[in-house]
Amino acid sequence: MEKQGIYAYAVVSNSQSRLDSPSSARRVKTDNIFLARYKDLTLVGETVDIADFQKELQEALINPKTMEGVLTEHQNTLDRLMRETTVVPFQFGTILKDKEGAVDHLKSSYASYKELLKKFKDRQEWGVRVFADLKKFKTSLSQFNPETKEKLGSGTAYLLRRKQEEEVGEATNEKLVSLSGEILNNLKELAFDYKVTKSAQRLSEKGELLISVFALLLDKSQIRKFSQKLAKLEKKYQEFGLEITSSGPWPAYNFVSPASPER
Repeated sequence: MEKQGIYAYAVVSNSQSRLDSPSSARRVKTDNIFLARYKDLTLVGETVDIADFQKELQEALINPKTMEGVLTEHQNTLDRLMRETTVVPFQFGTILKDKEGAVDHLKSSYASYKELLKKFKDRQEWGVRVFADLKKFKTSLSQFNPETKEKLGSGTAYLLRRKQEEEVGEATNEKLVSLSGEILNNLKELAFDYKVTKSAQRLSEKGELLISVFALLLDKSQIRKFSQKLAKLEKKYQEFGLEITSSGPWPAYNFVSPASPER
């Protein structure tokens, strides 16, 4: 007999959603929609065969195209759900053992979910990444920072001196941290909440180094102002060799903190 589990997408408030209606359910997920309730909360998921899901996940871990497909499916379902109601999202791959387990999770995390649903109502998560073209940045640093310009010196002799290279590297890192902080301070003025998320150093498609990743929880009424301010910041920091990119809206992954469900 195949063992069935519950693939969890999100928790929503009963008062804000009408997922029992066929039309609403179809807009969220066409197949195998699963709803578990406790008081005024609903856990939205999908019934899956656990063995099949584990096999698909193992394939995804070694095949980037497969991983992209399953992540896209997960995100598309949450996007549809977000258009219906406020959601507290589960991370990709969350499996609950059965309906009783889903209800037990709602019971144990009831207060946390109520608080998060209140926090997320009429708000969206937006991501911001700051990349640096280090070559251009160092050139701009020598032009705009007299102290660094003195360290860099005139000519190319400094390139042969390890000590001076280290000084330039330190000045570069300090300035990158400073400018990144300026960018965050400008953006967080519009945010209800924000997070500085950790990310391994990596390069963009253009070969630029990722130096900062921010998550901002924004009121929907602030999205236009956020876009306008972001455009101004992008223009301002271009001369330093910095590129600022944004993505969203996302479910508020970075602002979720209820207890993890038993799997």
